Amino acid sequence: MRKDNTSMNKQELLELKQSLESENKALSIRLQESENKNKLLQKRIAREREARKEAERILEEKSLELYQANTKLAYLNADLENTIRQQIKELEHNVKSLEKANNDIRQFTYLASHDLKTPLRAIGSLIGFIEQDLQQYPKISEDVQECIFLIKTRVNRMHRLLNSVLEYSRIGKNKYVAEPVTIKDIIYDVTNSLSFEHHPEIKINGRLFKINISQKRIYQILKHVIENAIKYHHDSQKIIIEIYAEKDDKWIKLFIKDNGPGIHEKYHERIFQIFQTLETKDKNKESIGIGLPIVRRIVEEEMNGRFLLEPNEDQGTTFVFYFPIEAMIPW
Repeated sequence: MRKDNTSMNKQELLELKQSLESENKALSIRLQESENKNKLLQKRIAREREARKEAERILEEKSLELYQANTKLAYLNADLENTIRQQIKELEHNVKSLEKANNDIRQFTYLASHDLKTPLRAIGSLIGFIEQDLQQYPKISEDVQECIFLIKTRVNRMHRLLNSVLEYSRIGKNKYVAEPVTIKDIIYDVTNSLSFEHHPEIKINGRLFKINISQKRIYQILKHVIENAIKYHHDSQKIIIEIYAEKDDKWIKLFIKDNGPGIHEKYHERIFQIFQTLETKDKNKESIGIGLPIVRRIVEEEMNGRFLLEPNEDQGTTFVFYFPIEAMIPW
C-alpha cells in the first residue's frame, strides 16, 4: 500500500514538474515578449525625446528669427510712420500753398477782369463819340467805317471774354441750393429765351426726369449746349435738336443731339479746353471757346457728374450729361 502511494507521489511530482516547466517556459516567453516590448518602448521614448529636442531646437531658432523679424519690422514701422508724418506735413503744406495760390488766382482774375473792363468801357464810349462826330461828314471812307466796326466788334468780344473768365473762375466757389427741378420745364424755359433768327425744332423723346439740383445752374448749362447746337449748325433753317433721357444703377443720363455737321473724334477733348475753338475767331466771331469748359466744370465740380461728347461725327453731335442717380426724384 505504501508503494502505490509512493508511486503516485512520484507521478504527481513528475506531472507537477512538467506543469511547472511548461508554466516556466510560458513565463519565459511572456517575459521575453515583455522585454522586447520594453525595448521597443525605450527606443520609441528615445526617438520621441530626440524628436522633442529637435522640435525645441527648431522652435527656439524660429522664435529667434521671429523676434529678429519683429524687431526689424518695428524699426521699419517706425521709419514708415516717420516718413508718413513727414509726407502728411508736406502734403498739408502743399494743400495750403495750393489753396492760397488758387485764392490768389481767383482774386487776380476777378480784379484783373474788373480792371480791364474800365478801359474797355472807355474805348467803347470813345468809339461812340467818334461815330457821332463822323456823322457830320457824309463822305466817310469804307475803310474807316470798317475799322470802327472791327474796333466795336473786338471790344464787345473782349467784354464777353472777361465775363466768361469771371464766370469760369467762380465755379465751385459759390454754394447753390439744390431744389426739385423738372428738366422738361427747364428746357422749355431755355428754348423760349433763345434770340436766334431761326428757332430750332426741339424734339423731346420719351419721358424726362425730375432731379434735386440747382435750378440756376441746370438752366445755365442746358442753355450753353442748346445755343452751341444752333450756333455751329451748317443749315440755320433746318436745325433739329432731340432730347431724351436714360438711367442705370449709377447715373441719370440726359442726351442732347443735333443734326449738325458733327465733330471729329480727335477734337472731342479739345472742345472742353478753355479758349479752344474748332473754327478761327475771324470766321466765327461769336465763339470765344469757353462755353463747353464752363459746362463741364459746373457738372463735375458742383454736381458730381460727368459731361461727355459721344463719338458719332457723321450723325450730328450728341452731348451727354451724367447726373448721380441719388439726385433723381421719383415722379
